[in-house]
Amino acid sequence: MNTPVNDRFADYLRQISGGLKHMNAEQRNDVLAEIRSHLADRAEQFRSQGSFEAEQDAIRALGDANTIALQFSSEALEQKASRSFRPWILMAAALRMAKLGARGLAVFLIGVFGYGLAFGALVAPIIKLFIPQTGMWIGPHEFVLAGVPGDPQSARELAGANFVYLMVLVAFLSGTVTTFLLRKMIRSREHAKAIERHPVSPRS
Repeated sequence: MNTPVNDRFADYLRQISGGLKHMNAEQRNDVLAEIRSHLADRAEQFRSQGSFEAEQDAIRALGDANTIALQFSSEALEQKASRSFRPWILMAAALRMAKLGARGLAVFLIGVFGYGLAFGALVAPIIKLFIPQTGMWIGPHEFVLAGVPGDPQSARELAGANFVYLMVLVAFLSGTVTTFLLRKMIRSREHAKAIERHPVSPRS
């Protein structure tokens, strides 16, 4: 967004612009335009109350530029993740949410477990090429989903020749369920935040 040199809000808007992430140029310009409009309205309000530093009062009322940029960046990432099927985007949003509270941490841990299980299931058939005993085992005191039991003599392999196909199925189901679950939880958080959203909010 091009800002006139003599703009009284230029430095503040420039700081916010530098911290905005996870949004395209149009979204960034929309956010900055909304913030500029909000600042102008607040400055006019302070001016009507007799303030001699209305613009600075408006900036102080809105808050720290870096904090504002982080807020909008987080919202933009969550909006992007709620519509995405890419695990790395969903996990990036979940990681940000994990830093904000217990619910966010739960979302992140679900993602780690689900995608971790999917990854492990995909790797297991490759490991079997080098360690033929790799499989799905059950014994008197243990169950191994994909690996080698501690005591092969007392354990029984369940999958047999279908082990590779079973692991591919586990990877697909785990990855799919985790993706849709994260999308749903992120979207749920997005809707909850919309109810009490800051007066200035990024457009999707």
